[in-house]
Amino acid sequence: MGKVEKITKQNVFQEAEAEVAKELTDKFKRSLKQKLHEKAKAQQLLKNIDREIKELKLEISHELGE
Repeated sequence: MGKVEKITKQNVFQEAEAEVAKELTDKFKRSLKQKLHEKAKAQQLLKNIDREIKELKLEISHELGE
């Protein structure tokens, strides 16, 4: 195998390796972004539930005359 051929194969391998690394990084970033979005939605739902519970407690206490 000639020196040029060896370097070319090495370059192709490095480029492929870099492409795979970029794809994996992009997938990881998308997954992380989605998880963070889901977490934010869940936190907002919990806040809404807490607010509704407080409103219901207040409503019940008014109805019971407390």
